[in-house]
Amino acid sequence: MFRNSSLFVFVLLMIFIPAALNAQDTALFIQQLSWTPDEYALRYEIEIEEEDAGVYRRLHVLSTESPPIIIYLPQGNYRYRVTPYNLLNRPDIASEWLDFEIIPIFTPEISSNTEEDDIEDEQEILQEDPRQIFNVFLGVSWLTHINIHGQADWMSASGQYLSGAAFRLGLVSSNLSFFNLGLEIVPAWYSIDALFNEDKKAVQSLLLECNFILQKEFFNRKAALVLRAGAGFNLSFSETPVESNETALYANSGLSFIWLPVQSFYLEVGVNYSYLFAIENPTGLLRPFVGGGVRLASH
Repeated sequence: MFRNSSLFVFVLLMIFIPAALNAQDTALFIQQLSWTPDEYALRYEIEIEEEDAGVYRRLHVLSTESPPIIIYLPQGNYRYRVTPYNLLNRPDIASEWLDFEIIPIFTPEISSNTEEDDIEDEQEILQEDPRQIFNVFLGVSWLTHINIHGQADWMSASGQYLSGAAFRLGLVSSNLSFFNLGLEIVPAWYSIDALFNEDKKAVQSLLLECNFILQKEFFNRKAALVLRAGAGFNLSFSETPVESNETALYANSGLSFIWLPVQSFYLEVGVNYSYLFAIENPTGLLRPFVGGGVRLASH
């Protein structure tokens, strides 16, 4: 019994000692960053990168209307640069990277009402740019179903395809080092008018899909390449003497390109491939789309 107790205590020490040392290494220290203000600047964007084995990685992007800023960082080597935004809220030329180092300095403890002081300091600390948490994409697009194998009656004799509008709601993180990870929900409605269908019947299709997103930004966040993969549910209606419905589950993958001509508005063009399972003749579809919308920063 004594041996078991000793072993238990030893295991606890092996767990908690490294944890305590790690907590000491990750202690946060206050740091003030300052620069010369520009009277024509609407705000400033401050990028902070941390050095790790000689390689810098993005750590924070902060926004403020005037210098200086106060941040809390663990011990280490860092660099930062400042980008002023003009009165039209457009970025000007960024400053050079400035290096700095966080070194803990132990000072005698002074008895005071530190709790209230800390609260006041925290109120002055700028919040992270919400884009470093996630971005919300709200958009609409026009899509077309093009059958490439399997069931072909979704194309009319005149060559008209199922086409319609879709609403896109995307939530994309932007604090990752290479790809931004996100989630997208797309409801859509397609139709072929009876006048253009060889069977003289209208065909309509209701679609709802959910995609995982990998987004890579380029050109100072003015453009992005988007990879998506997910699944969806398709419900088709046909107007016959007796109205019939057909449902299908499908897997989806796609590629698109986003361009932001202004800070909040974007245009998107892309194509998806969908494979429908739950029908008599499994079908492969290409679904090109073009659209646009707004990108909103949010916590």
